[in-house]
Amino acid sequence: MPGGLSLRVDTKCPVGFSSDIDYAIECGGNLAGRACRGHGTVLVQRLPFSRLADRVRQNFSAVR
Repeated sequence: MPGGLSLRVDTKCPVGFSSDIDYAIECGGNLAGRACRGHGTVLVQRLPFSRLADRVRQNFSAVR
């Protein structure tokens, strides 16, 4: 991330990040999120893994 920016994502979405990113789980009110800060690369999956797996399973079943 350029300039040491901060990025918060839903805890249900897998996140990959380079070693120069600081990572923490932060809670605020009823919300919990993953906070990534620093200079480096952050990879975020748009769908939570469980929903992605459901969609793959649905489409795989339709092909058979």
